[in-house]
Amino acid sequence: MLKKTYMTVCASLVSLILFSCVQEAGIPDPYEEINGADVTGSLEYSNSDDDYVFIPSRSVHINSLWVSDHEVTQSEYERFCCYKVAPDEDTGKGKNFPAFNVSWFDAIIYCNFLSVREGLTPAYSVDGSVNPAFFPGAESCKNASGKYRAPDDAENLWTQIEFNESADGYRLPTEAEWEYIARGGDGGIPKNQTRYPGSNSADSVSWYKANSASAIHTPAQKKENSIFIYDLAGNVKEWCWDWYGEISSSTGELGADSGEKRVLRGGGFDSEVKYCEVSARDSLYPSERRSSVGFRVVRTISGKSTGKKHSSSGGGDGAESGGSCCSGADSGEGADE
Repeated sequence: MLKKTYMTVCASLVSLILFSCVQEAGIPDPYEEINGADVTGSLEYSNSDDDYVFIPSRSVHINSLWVSDHEVTQSEYERFCCYKVAPDEDTGKGKNFPAFNVSWFDAIIYCNFLSVREGLTPAYSVDGSVNPAFFPGAESCKNASGKYRAPDDAENLWTQIEFNESADGYRLPTEAEWEYIARGGDGGIPKNQTRYPGSNSADSVSWYKANSASAIHTPAQKKENSIFIYDLAGNVKEWCWDWYGEISSSTGELGADSGEKRVLRGGGFDSEVKYCEVSARDSLYPSERRSSVGFRVVRTISGKSTGKKHSSSGGGDGAESGGSCCSGADSGEGADE
């Protein structure tokens, strides 16, 4: 009887271990799998500012993706990174609040650290290195061993940033991917569209200037969109990979080839409602950190990427608004200096 009980327990443990391994091999919650598509632009995707991504005659291939259903939280971000200015109580401080005061360069650091920690190929390299600790001028956090942030002058120091599209690691979405996700894209963009991601009512899906009480909120308090992604409108604006620039029929899948600012999408807690619209575009210098700016991550589904690389110069004047990687990246406590 004892032997039978022992064997039953062992079998249960083996099943549990195998189930855990299967979950890790795929992507468990909180990521949603969406199918890509070739999207041809149309006037139906336009906005009142006549500045939109899916314009007529532009064809964009969207890869199949794993998409985080929430914006990167402070506890997630602080595993690998620290802040120049830490989150404050008035705006929203706590492990489940979205990370903010994060520059575009900081987000690149986070993506690579997370990729390597999970045994994935990093999507980004800076001046030939995929290890953020070796990125030029990367700042080690004084009170958090093994954690880093981007230097304030990364625009000048990071002279060559390369995006490896065939990598299976975590990354920022492209602007076209972001809007595809916001529109509920899954094997194509649904015919019936809404003004905001998942609704024609901003209040039902977003925290913005009129309803946020001038503060960020924890994820998933508002309605998700049709593919179960939360907070695509409002709360914090989300960085995308792309340079901000004019979109034409010849613009590639990764947006403009160069520029001074990087794309932000979705609007934030302090935004006017028009910036929460699904097609609204915004931008910021990549070294800037603001209380209304954070990010979410995606992954290209292995075997379905385009297998290309895209290089980007450091760019911008910042005037306004290889080797083994990441050992000990989430050790220690405390996220700011």
